[in-house]
Amino acid sequence: MKLSYDKATDTLYVFVGDQKDTVARDVGNGILVKYDKKSNKPVGAIVHDFERRFKVEQEPVEIPVLV
Repeated sequence: MKLSYDKATDTLYVFVGDQKDTVARDVGNGILVKYDKKSNKPVGAIVHDFERRFKVEQEPVEIPVLV
């Protein structure tokens, strides 16, 4: 698993697989899930406004995985 955070854009990147030949799907609430084009398996996620969302105690944000 690879995690990367861009403070300038407040974006968290989470990758669990190869990022070549992927497609990103907006699943709502500022979250994109990246899928492998061939297998349609999730290989990553992008969370916008990460620090703003998680800096204070809030309800958990669910990331749906569409297969």
